[in-house]
Amino acid sequence: MSDLLILKKLDIILKKLEDIEKRLGECENSCNNMDNHINFVSSVYNIVKSPMQYVINNISYNSKELPQIKN
Repeated sequence: MSDLLILKKLDIILKKLEDIEKRLGECENSCNNMDNHINFVSSVYNIVKSPMQYVINNISYNSKELPQIKN
């Protein structure tokens, strides 16, 4: 192979590598955003799970309405 052909192929390989690195960076950003979302959902769930469990445990299974709150 000629030196010129080798340089052209090397240039093509480098461009593809740069594209792969760019896509990998985008995937890392997306994963970080998903991690943040998962942490948010988990923290909200940890806050509401006890009150939600209380409500679930105190609902009459025969009734389709939530019980009235007594003052």
